[in-house]
Amino acid sequence: MMNACRTPYGMMTKPLKFPNLVTSFDRNPSHAARAALYIRYTPYDWMQNQIRLYNEADSNRCYSEKLRKDSRLTHQLILIDADLIHDEVERALLKEIETVRNCEKKLEQFTNRCIDQLTNDRAVQHQLQINIRDKETVFETDLCRDLQYYDRIEKYDPSATETESWAKTANNVVKKSETERVKSHQLRSDIDNAVNAVSCEIYKAWENTNKALDRRVIEILKAKEKLQTHLHKIQEEILDIEKSMKLMQKTIADKGSELKVVNMRLEIKIYQNPEAELCKDHAQGIIKEVKDINKIVYDMNLKLQQCEAQHQQLLRTRCNLESDLKSKTDALFIDREKCMGFRRSYPISSTVKF
Repeated sequence: MMNACRTPYGMMTKPLKFPNLVTSFDRNPSHAARAALYIRYTPYDWMQNQIRLYNEADSNRCYSEKLRKDSRLTHQLILIDADLIHDEVERALLKEIETVRNCEKKLEQFTNRCIDQLTNDRAVQHQLQINIRDKETVFETDLCRDLQYYDRIEKYDPSATETESWAKTANNVVKKSETERVKSHQLRSDIDNAVNAVSCEIYKAWENTNKALDRRVIEILKAKEKLQTHLHKIQEEILDIEKSMKLMQKTIADKGSELKVVNMRLEIKIYQNPEAELCKDHAQGIIKEVKDINKIVYDMNLKLQQCEAQHQQLLRTRCNLESDLKSKTDALFIDREKCMGFRRSYPISSTVKF
C-alpha cells in the first residue's frame, strides 16, 4: 500500500499530510474502516426509521382524505354576495361529514374489539402450543427404547394430577379454543355486517349530496339563463333610450334654431316697423309661436332629464346584473367543476369487497 506521506526522491522539504476524509485526523485505513462502521445506523435504528416513515405516510394520507371532504364545504364557503346561502347542498355536505365521522367511530369500536379478541386468540394458541409440546414430549418418552437402571426411582413420584384432572385440563384448553373461535367467527360476522351497513349509510349520504348538487346546478343554470335574458333586454333598452336621447337633443337643437328665427322676426317687426303699423294683426300671432316653442323646449328638456336619469338607472341595473351573473358563473364552476370534480375523483360504492 502506498504511504500517504511518501517523500519523493531528492525532496528536502516536509511533505504535505492529507487528513482522512472519515475521521479527519487519522490516515490508518483500518482505523477509518472501524470509524465508518461506528457511525453507521444499527438495524434497529433503520427499522425504526422505516416505521416512522410508514406512520407519517399513513397520517398524511388520512389527513388528505379528511381535507378532501372538508374542502368540498370550503369551496361552498368562498362564494360571494347573494350566493352565500345555507342551501340544501351545504346541509347535505354537513350531514355527509357527520355521517362519515360517526361511521369512523363505529368502526373504531370494532377495531378495539378485534385487538382484544386477537389477544385472547393468541393466548389460547399459546396454551395449545404448550399443551401439544408437553404431550409430544410424553409421547416420545413412552416410545423411547433406551435402557438405563435408576436406583429407587420408584420411590419418587412427581405426579401433580390424576388421570381425570389431566384429561379435564386438556379438554378445558380445547373447549376454550373452540369458544374463542366461535367468538372470532361472530366478531368477523359482526364486522362484515357493520362494514356493509356503514358503506350503505355513507353511500346514501353521498348520493343525497350528489342529488343536492345536481339540483343546485340546475337552479343556478336557470338563474343564469334568466339573468342573461334580462341583461340582453336591459342592453336593448339602453340602446333604445340612448337613441331617444339623441333624437330629443336633436329636436331641442332644431327648436332652438326655430326660436332664433322667430325671435329675429319679432325683433324686426317690433323695432323696425313704423308705429302706425304696430297693430295686433294676424302676423302678430308670432308671439304665440314663441311661447309654444319655449313650452316645447321646456317639455323636451324635462323628458331629456328623465331619460338621462332612467339611462343611469339602467346602467346601474346592468352593472348589478353583470355582477350577479359573474357570481352565478363562479357558483356554477364551484358546484359543478370543483365539488363534483372532487367527488368524481373519489367515488363511493355501496358494497365493500374484501
